[in-house]
Amino acid sequence: MAFIESQQNPGVVQEVDPTNRAARVSIRPLEHQTLQGKTLGHYRAAAVTGTTVSVGANGNLSYIRWTDPTNFLVLIRCKATISVPAAITAATVVDLGVFVGRASTAVGSGGNAITMAGNNQKNRVGMASSLVSDIRVATTAALTAPTGTVFDGASFGVASWPMLMAPTLGATANTAVAVGAGFYSPYLLYVWDTVAQHPIVLSAGEVVAAQALTAGPVTGGIKCYITWEWAEVAAF
Repeated sequence: MAFIESQQNPGVVQEVDPTNRAARVSIRPLEHQTLQGKTLGHYRAAAVTGTTVSVGANGNLSYIRWTDPTNFLVLIRCKATISVPAAITAATVVDLGVFVGRASTAVGSGGNAITMAGNNQKNRVGMASSLVSDIRVATTAALTAPTGTVFDGASFGVASWPMLMAPTLGATANTAVAVGAGFYSPYLLYVWDTVAQHPIVLSAGEVVAAQALTAGPVTGGIKCYITWEWAEVAAF
């Protein structure tokens, strides 16, 4: 009989079958409790921007900032979609990317903060209140990033809505036309759903942010709907 010590609960052992040396396990969400009495949890929040216009390239539309020095944020999923509340008079590209930022030292500003206190955004009422120090969404202009944040040079997930590049037909073929008001399909910017895939894990002072990759339209307006899902755990 062999034993493996648990990382999440030090001092607790796991039984392993003697023949095949295999552990008996079940597929469950990430453990958010420890036998030492710590309770954390799983959370999700849908961040909806105001009607934006003229957001520049790399403009922050929503972010999560993590500051807890003893626990970790494990990003599970980030999904986004857009709507066009006011017609855009010249066709444009709309795309989003999600980035990790490092070394933040203070909260950002602008937009609206999403309240995480109490039972807000919990996946289950028995979980602890979230330890996220700042989760924010833009209103009509891009957010100011948390102080000191240095974002990675490339995103770890992207989505594009190319239907916003509609050409006319006939004598004026390949000329961009106006984009009418409407709603466009959701896309997964990131999801952790593969056993061998390492998720995005935030330590103290790190940020995940959804940013406009290309400068937005200068007429009309766009709203973004960004859903964040994450777990807060003692060890990973």
